[in-house]
Amino acid sequence: MLKYLLVLLVCCSTAFSQLKEKQAPLMGYNAHMSDAPRWQQENFEQSLSKLHPNTLRYPGGSNSFYWDWKKGWTLSYSELLPFLQKSNFLINGKTIETEQEFRSLTKLNKKKNPFWRQVNRYNAKTPRYDKISDFAYAIKSQNAQAVFTLNLITSTIENEIEMLKEAQRNNIEIKYIELGNEINSENLITKHFYPNAKAYADTCIIWSLKILKEFPNAKIGVVGGNKNKRMAQWNQNLVTAINKHFSKQKKQFHFILHYYPHFKSPVFDYNNHKQYKQLIAFAKMDLKQRLKWWQWDATSEFDTWVTEYNLIEPQPYSINNKWIHALFSSNLINEIISQTDAKMLHYHSIGSKKFPVFAAIEMMNDKMELSSSGLATSLWNRLTYESYNFKKETTKGEQWKVDFQSKLSCECPNNPKLATNVEIDPLQIYSSQRSGLKTILVTNLSEKNNTIDLLNYGIKNARVENYFAELKDEKWINENKNKKGKINIPGYSIVYIKEIQE
Repeated sequence: MLKYLLVLLVCCSTAFSQLKEKQAPLMGYNAHMSDAPRWQQENFEQSLSKLHPNTLRYPGGSNSFYWDWKKGWTLSYSELLPFLQKSNFLINGKTIETEQEFRSLTKLNKKKNPFWRQVNRYNAKTPRYDKISDFAYAIKSQNAQAVFTLNLITSTIENEIEMLKEAQRNNIEIKYIELGNEINSENLITKHFYPNAKAYADTCIIWSLKILKEFPNAKIGVVGGNKNKRMAQWNQNLVTAINKHFSKQKKQFHFILHYYPHFKSPVFDYNNHKQYKQLIAFAKMDLKQRLKWWQWDATSEFDTWVTEYNLIEPQPYSINNKWIHALFSSNLINEIISQTDAKMLHYHSIGSKKFPVFAAIEMMNDKMELSSSGLATSLWNRLTYESYNFKKETTKGEQWKVDFQSKLSCECPNNPKLATNVEIDPLQIYSSQRSGLKTILVTNLSEKNNTIDLLNYGIKNARVENYFAELKDEKWINENKNKKGKINIPGYSIVYIKEIQE
């Protein structure tokens, strides 16, 4: 009897520790866009390694609508046109008859809908082919995991499964698969093929059955919706379909969310301390409202993947690549994790020479240096890489109470329709553990210095990396030292702390 009790006690203790242990989310980047360097380019590869990507997403976002994996590039006008004709894709009630007509329509309408803009953009670029073998090189060189975004628009399930098999032949593990990118968008081509929630849900079932037959351990992401009339009951339809057809495999399904806080001109003046707080708190207020609008609670029995996130702002990019962008990005990650418990996050994107606003690597003038947001995301990547016991630590400091006026009562384009307020913790501390050693990431959003005691986190000795700057700066100060006991957390800083084994 005593022996039985001892065994039971050990089993219960093990079960308890497993329940208590939480794995950190997977964090990485959208595949570098079509005008970035090749994965094998030495200076690009070295810069990419500084980002410490846990995952890389292939082939990216909207380019997946038109992606031909065999050539490693998007479909040309001449290749896309027969597909549109065969699917009865109509413009003003008429079929596009010739390639020249297609080109003319694209040029005429490129500012009117994402479809025309995308077709114009991808055909205007000089092809820089990104085949599966090239992507396999990146996965191996960065020791990252692959996330495949399948083409549910201009490809077939048979063709996409062949792509996954080709990846497997190139020694890429087939583990994370997205069923399309932003199928819920108001894009002419997505609306044509998926006019309602049922159409997408039916396709997800057909494709998932075939995918899981070939790759039974794969995890599948479906695009969450509920943004407008076309997407009414989108999430509910998907949940019902998955529960009906995959009741035993439902843990392998995840809902995909993309989140971009969108700042219109004028943005909040971050040199004004009140408006700086509003800028930082915007993500908390805005994401909360969007999750309600998207009816994200309908997906509560499934994990969330955020396969694209960043901010959007118009030129002249007053936030992008300033130190404020690093602080904003770190807090944005905090809000996404806090409000969605996301199990995957992809920053958009690694970089581009012609579109710098999303860049984690600054590629303008061939610099190949980390941007401020690239630095912030790289520190989160290091915190979460193969880590367990991931959690947000409690802090006892004063909370920021931030008020937002109604934009209906002021010239405040970034404010909500209704006046509201939120609370923000200006000192955010996350910890994780890997190989028995603790790692801590501290984001100090305040201008005031702070201190934390390493002993409170069970750490005797640590390597401390301090990154800080003025909000408007594009360069930051980096101080690296071995520390014990109490350590200083500078104002406007992100601090990475790694326990040192004695």
